[in-house]
Amino acid sequence: MVPSRTSVHQSLELAIIDNIALSNVNKLGYFLRMSTQAVHRLKLLFYLLPVVGLAPAVWNLFTNASRSRLERDLSRSVITITGLWLVMYVLFGSLAQQESLALPALAVNSVMTSAYFVLQLWLMVRLWRGQSLKLPGVAQLARRLP
Repeated sequence: MVPSRTSVHQSLELAIIDNIALSNVNKLGYFLRMSTQAVHRLKLLFYLLPVVGLAPAVWNLFTNASRSRLERDLSRSVITITGLWLVMYVLFGSLAQQESLALPALAVNSVMTSAYFVLQLWLMVRLWRGQSLKLPGVAQLARRLP
């Protein structure tokens, strides 16, 4: 007896669903087995997201949520770097309102913004490799934060 076409489709669909369910269980198991070090590294990477990472860095620093010295130092550095970028962005944005300074101010503003994003990306790569995240000049300014 030859199986009907619908029963073949149904069994194929069930096999695909079982395979997807097994794949999801394997992924869940992977995340449950992730080491605490990997979770900590992902948390630190989130702080280094340009602009968005400022909120968790401020929250971490001012609520004393972290017991890790590296996390507190990184939060201070992120706040310092993003604060400097934001001040420069607003300053050159307001200078761009004057007709005679518009083009140079916008050029400097775009260079500063690009440099900020590249710096954050570079710090992410250094964090992923396990290298030091200290930046000359920024570390001294960041130490003044609470």
